[in-house]
This record gives sequence, C-alpha cells and structure tokens, in this order.
Amino acid sequence: MQACSLTRLNEPLLEKEVITILRIKNPNLRIKKAASLYASKVHVIARRTSKPDVIICHEPKDIETKCGAGMNIWEKRSGALPKEMRAEAERIRKATEGVELFAPLDEETRDLLDSNVSQDFRAILKATCLDRPVPIQILTQSVLDAMLPNTSSASFGQVQVSRKQDRSIIAWNISTAIYCKSGHRRGR
Repeated sequence: MQACSLTRLNEPLLEKEVITILRIKNPNLRIKKAASLYASKVHVIARRTSKPDVIICHEPKDIETKCGAGMNIWEKRSGALPKEMRAEAERIRKATEGVELFAPLDEETRDLLDSNVSQDFRAILKATCLDRPVPIQILTQSVLDAMLPNTSSASFGQVQVSRKQDRSIIAWNISTAIYCKSGHRRGR
C-alpha cells in the first residue's frame, strides 16, 4: 500500500506571496487580493485531487490581523480612498453596471473599484470557490493558539483572543464543522 503524498494535498502560502499581500496599503484591496490568493490555492488542490472532502485554509497571524476576522475596523476605515478617487470609482461602477463589456477592465481600474468597496475575506473566499464542489473550513491562528494549554485569554498582534469555552469544546467545534462539511451526518 502506498502512502498518499502530502504535497498533493497541500498548497502552501509562499512567504513572498504573503509579503506582497501585506504590503498593499489599502485594506479593502489587501483583503480582496488575500482572498484571491487563497482561492487560487483551493483551485490548485481541487484540480490536483479527484475530490477532497474538505479543504482547510489556515490563516496565519499576519493574514488574520491584516486581512481576516482579526482585522481592526479602524484600520479598514483608514484605507478609505480620497474623495476624488471615490468619485472616479463610483463613476466607473455606474458606467459599467448592467453593461456587457467587450473587454475586461484593466487591473488598475479593477483595483480602484475594489479599493472603494468594503471587503470581507471569508465571504470573498467562499464566493470565489463556489465553482468548486469542495467545502472550505477557514482555521485562524488565534483559534489554534486558543487550544494551547494556559491560553484562556491571550493577545496575538492586534487579535485579542478571549475564549469562554474550554479548549476541548473549541477542538470539538472545529472537528464537528470539518466532519459535517465533508459530507457526514450525525447519528439520528
């Protein structure tokens, strides 16, 4: 019996990819690009294997605090575009709304439009991966750290992790979510 190759089942985030994402100043564009990066990794895994039961997307601390659920709302607001750029983005959005374009918008224009819209990492990732029949579970580093001994309340960068649940309950909830997403059902 041959063991399954782990490289076939994993698609790592490269350090240079993470650094490139984190250098994006506008938080809305940074979130959109991070979700697109994760979606591309999901698509690679989904193409490489016949049909994985579930794909777990790990959000390391930096991605979580700068792009994910741990992102500070004030940081999101600080990335707002200047008034004239917001007006230009709105003008382009209205001009292209409901119109079938003969050519796609150039990357700079798409980035301008994405910078002007409040983005949600989880929602974008899930929506982008709808074309793949593979469930996704996002697993943040703060949740993993909360399962470590003696970390009922710990601070990781900007993410304040305060768990009222026991570590075993957190682990149970994660394993149950993965079990259900992989197509299994609880006993009746």
